[in-house]
Amino acid sequence: MKELVVCYQEYMDNCIVHQHNWMLLMMQQKSRHVDEGIHV
Repeated sequence: MKELVVCYQEYMDNCIVHQHNWMLLMMQQKSRHVDEGIHV
C-alpha cells in the first residue's frame, strides 16, 4: 500500500495504472480462493 501512496503523490497517471493492476491482482487472488473453496 505504501508504494501506491507514493505513486499517487508523484506520478498521477502511473499510479492509476498501478492501482488498476493491483485491483486486478486482488480480484484474481479472490477468484483463486473461491475456485479452491469450490474444489475443496
